[in-house]
Amino acid sequence: YGPDGRAIVPAAESECMNYKDFYAENIPPHTLAGRIGAYMHAHTSYGGYRPFGLGVLVAGYDDFDKESYLHMINPAGVTARFYGAAIGKGGQNAKTEIEKLDLSQMTVEEGLEHIAFTIKSIRQEEKDRPYILEAGWIKNDTKEFVAVDSKQIAIAQENAQKRLDALDDDDDDMDDE
Repeated sequence: YGPDGRAIVPAAESECMNYKDFYAENIPPHTLAGRIGAYMHAHTSYGGYRPFGLGVLVAGYDDFDKESYLHMINPAGVTARFYGAAIGKGGQNAKTEIEKLDLSQMTVEEGLEHIAFTIKSIRQEEKDRPYILEAGWIKNDTKEFVAVDSKQIAIAQENAQKRLDALDDDDDDMDDE
């Protein structure tokens, strides 16, 4: 992560530690997202601060609700909860495609396949620089955030490419008619 990320991560870690010290339990994801959002918003409100130039995704498992949460915080500090989210270049297009999916009814493995396909389909290979797909998830059985294995990501990307190639073949067949 870049310079702004190097300022956000320690602030988030501090919030987690302070909450644990005060309440003797892990901070709920929505509370952490709200506090990071307030911190980011303060940097848009005061003269001596520069607004952060990044969005933040906060994923976590709430022990009280027994549910996983994903929050997206924009540079102004506005926080929203999602089942799937995207930020960065092409983020709005990806978010539109993700919103079409019913992620609440999918396994995380199925979701990864759809996300890999979405990213491949919205990117313009001739214009965009190469990218690295990194993913993580919180499975309800382990209740911990885990980075997805690179082999599993590679398989998802291969399947996404096959799906794109099949769609291109179908489009070519339609053009021939």
